Amino acid sequence: MNTVDEARESHTKPNAWRPARRSSISFDPEEGLTRQSMKDECNINLIMAKYIKAGAIEHVNRYGPQYFDCSSIDLQQALGIIEDAEDMFAALPAALRREFNNDPGEFLDFVQDPENTERAVQLGLLNPVPVPEAPPEPQPTPAEAG
Repeated sequence: MNTVDEARESHTKPNAWRPARRSSISFDPEEGLTRQSMKDECNINLIMAKYIKAGAIEHVNRYGPQYFDCSSIDLQQALGIIEDAEDMFAALPAALRREFNNDPGEFLDFVQDPENTERAVQLGLLNPVPVPEAPPEPQPTPAEAG
């Protein structure tokens, strides 16, 4: 390189004596690329308000329990079922997923064990089962009493 090229380069490249020029970009929020239609679903304050109000019941109401025979499905269908289950687990509140170490398998083991029913109700995974009232004691008829 000759001195003319070196001189031209020294004027275009930032160095210790010639720092880089600062520039900035501003974006109009009205023309942003972010989808605003999902802003309420992503607002942590609204998410936590729903969780405090309903716990995970909203999730249970949306998906409900699913029991089915998987013996006659192929690999692609099985992978679809697994993907759907992972999506449903990911839709649970973070605190609830943390309860199961963010492991859908651990969650599945928990909900399949009947001994965990009371804890599942506490976590909001199940609606409380109403306790049936005891039938009234049979009253003796007047003929039996007399």
